[in-house]
Amino acid sequence: MITWLLSIVSGLIVAITTFGVTRFYDATRLRRKSGHLNVLAEGQDIQIVIPDFHAGWLSIYGTEEKAEMPPNVRVMPMAEGGAIAEAVLAWRGLGKRNRISISTQDAYQDTHGLTILIGGPSVNRLTGNLLRRCFPKFQIKYPEHVASYGSISYDVTTDENGSLLEDYGFIAVSRTPTGKRCVALFGVWAFGTLIATLALLERVVKGNDIWNSIRDKKDFLVVVHCELNGLEYSNIRIIGYEEV
Repeated sequence: MITWLLSIVSGLIVAITTFGVTRFYDATRLRRKSGHLNVLAEGQDIQIVIPDFHAGWLSIYGTEEKAEMPPNVRVMPMAEGGAIAEAVLAWRGLGKRNRISISTQDAYQDTHGLTILIGGPSVNRLTGNLLRRCFPKFQIKYPEHVASYGSISYDVTTDENGSLLEDYGFIAVSRTPTGKRCVALFGVWAFGTLIATLALLERVVKGNDIWNSIRDKKDFLVVVHCELNGLEYSNIRIIGYEEV
């Protein structure tokens, strides 16, 4: 009986110890992987400003009918919704000290320690304001959807049906007019917004140029590229970086 009880207790001790070590290892790995996100937020409140536009009309799925959209029912591209979800999950996963709020462009206030702008100038005017003020070399033309930075152009290719075969994303890090940290995540098209977000969350390694710029509170622009097959994206690569 005593041997049986000792076996159970020993097993519980091993299980609890293993669980504790695993949790400690996972937490340590998360801190190392996401340390730059903590540096950006600096323990302050985070405001995520979402993109939106008025679609006018909504095609009813499975029919040829259309419904008029009320002016206060706004929409956004699906990929940019994914970018918002990824950003919220990443910063919330760092702990409770960073309070996160979601804001529309109209409700934006320059009072948060870190503001994250999701979407390009066509769906988020605050991104356009940041680019004009802090990154004058960057241009994006609508309705052509062609971006350029200095002499380099970022023009996506499409298939015979007009579907995108690639997209470019951009990470623009600077400050708001009152000097608070601001990050714009956007693309030539909406997939670019998503891959820019993923690149910031997952591809920044301690000691590389981007990490060092975040640590030193520098302004910088990052260019990201991906390949597309329908709604699937692959081969996300950082292809450009410049301090401003």
